[in-house]
Amino acid sequence: MTFAEIVTGGRAAFLATLLAAGLALPAPGALAQTTDRPSATAEAAKSNWAVNCGAGETAEAPLVCQMMQNVVVQESNQRLLTVVIRPQKDSPNHTLTLALPHGVDFLKGVAVAVDDKEAFTVPVQTSNPQGAFSNLPISDELLAELKAGTTITFNFQSVSGQSFSVPISLAGFSTAYEKLTAS
Repeated sequence: MTFAEIVTGGRAAFLATLLAAGLALPAPGALAQTTDRPSATAEAAKSNWAVNCGAGETAEAPLVCQMMQNVVVQESNQRLLTVVIRPQKDSPNHTLTLALPHGVDFLKGVAVAVDDKEAFTVPVQTSNPQGAFSNLPISDELLAELKAGTTITFNFQSVSGQSFSVPISLAGFSTAYEKLTAS
């Protein structure tokens, strides 16, 4: 199933597809949305990346910042994929975290491709009540591809074999990454 089919299909069709594929989404309040997600056709030139900062663990701790982009199903306002980039202590680059729906095949992982570059696989490492998660330290090579690219696509399968392809716009990525790095 492609992202366009998910976005343009109705809620009942989407939920039936998820159930048939063995995937479950978190409850509507399980993950707060931090950005309004435009429709797939309205993603033109504006940045789809948000940089958010929050208080650290104590009042004296520095702000903790991250950049992110949510992909939600318009009909149900349910999260399909969240891409988060966070600073990584003692590392020149940051870490990319994927929040995926339940039912993702951990053994197959997530295939990641920037534009027409060769895809690489990121393992799905853990899960909790909000979904399944993958973490990837961003290499210099990947960072350069993300800054120069237009789309990053995430392909994953459910445990029942249903395939999902989710493209994410890289419009505004470089600006958001620089803002995150400066914070």
